[in-house]
Amino acid sequence: MNEDLLDLSKMFNAVKSLVRVPSVDPKYKIALLASKQDHCLVDLLHAWQDGKLPVQISSVISNHDRVGNTHVMRFLERHEIPYHYLSKSKEKNVEDEILGLVEDTDFLVLARYMQVLSGNFLKRYGKDVINIHHGLLPSFKGGNPSRQAGSVFQFPNSVLSFLCFYVFYWRMTGF
Repeated sequence: MNEDLLDLSKMFNAVKSLVRVPSVDPKYKIALLASKQDHCLVDLLHAWQDGKLPVQISSVISNHDRVGNTHVMRFLERHEIPYHYLSKSKEKNVEDEILGLVEDTDFLVLARYMQVLSGNFLKRYGKDVINIHHGLLPSFKGGNPSRQAGSVFQFPNSVLSFLCFYVFYWRMTGF
């Protein structure tokens, strides 16, 4: 495994390594950005609740309004995690609002966030943004990109999900 990780670090020019001890080190403060479908968001929230994701979730930001009596909203209320609904329109760009909400975070996690963040946003935020989404496969545009990728690479969706989560976990723990 060490050789594989070294090969990956060389491939991605990863020159810095960071190992954190969750029980000792301060937790990263993150914000989660999510769109309508909840599965990536729910997976992250449950991993956080189970202590497998050693972070402090400052807020969940979405471009979809969720009604109050849903499992996600009840979970967020129970754990006192603020939810921000920011509707986007042709007249209104929400990136400034997002920046105002996330300025004190260590990094952002896009939990199947279906909006493109501009280069200007990324430059102004200036910190890491991690995408947990089948959209990590940009060669497969349009509907059902996981199915398209699976037919080419023969990866079941569970493997793709695992790989996306592993990248996130690796970023968090250094392993």
